[in-house]
Amino acid sequence: MRLSFRTLQRGNAVLDALRRQEDAERPERHATQSAAR
Repeated sequence: MRLSFRTLQRGNAVLDALRRQEDAERPERHATQSAAR
């Protein structure tokens, strides 16, 4: 249980890093997504 939770945390951290990288590369896309919310 603990191991899978850590794996999920690591996966989420990787996804967050990728999302941040995409936002930095394409700020206009991030702005449209935020407005859509």
